[in-house]
Amino acid sequence: MRPFYLAGEFGPLFAVYVPPATGAEPRAIVVHCPAFAEEMNKSRRMVALQARALARDGFGTLVFDLFGTGDSAGDFGDATWDAWLTDVRVALGWAESHCDRVTLWGLRGGALLAGAAAREAGAVLERLLLWQPVPKGEVWLTQFLRLRTAGALFRGGEKETVKDLQTRLLAGEILEVAGYRIAPGLARGLLGCLLAEDLLAAGRPVAWLEVSGAEVRELPPGSARVTTGLAEGGVPISTSVVPGEPFWSTQEIAVAPELVGATVALLRTPPR
Repeated sequence: MRPFYLAGEFGPLFAVYVPPATGAEPRAIVVHCPAFAEEMNKSRRMVALQARALARDGFGTLVFDLFGTGDSAGDFGDATWDAWLTDVRVALGWAESHCDRVTLWGLRGGALLAGAAAREAGAVLERLLLWQPVPKGEVWLTQFLRLRTAGALFRGGEKETVKDLQTRLLAGEILEVAGYRIAPGLARGLLGCLLAEDLLAAGRPVAWLEVSGAEVRELPPGSARVTTGLAEGGVPISTSVVPGEPFWSTQEIAVAPELVGATVALLRTPPR
């Protein structure tokens, strides 16, 4: 494991590269686009487990903190969608300089970043790996803002609605939500982001993986509609649902071992 800083356009980006365990050249480098806000913190254990599993199978993995998050420069309240996209491009550039096969791995909201960045990625980006992807930026923002509205109701404070909060963000106000300050530049980017449109424009093969606690291993209806549309649009796509907990949102740190194994098995197979 090698920690270092990427030279981000808006400040240093803390990164960790996990090379193949054998010391050989990597079969491919997997670049991780993290989940957002507290979902990123809850997912760190799973990301580390996956990186180590990939290392044992001959892959390298680059994990980094976006501007304003983790140990990277800046504050979450200074982050914008364009800045985060630039960060992903910097990480991809590093991977491309070290290997001629790259996979972009997005988790939850990070899948939105991965899809948007893939539109302009170089030829060495051979596929996207998406864990529990959020189909629209508006969906993630709405879920995030609900944390504030629920908190206000619990404290008996002034009633707020998600629509009101979105209006205030678009008018230029910075809002605090669950200990995070979110700026208009991030909110506007999220509201305009549609994963399906970006994946269709990128045209790269996609592996879409989700976890479920239910006995039926099927994608939820929203995900099924998106993946069906991508397949009909000519995007090579594979889907898989494995048993596991929603580790990005559980109160205690949780893991989904079968997701780790399914991901390794998938990446062993060259994209079609």
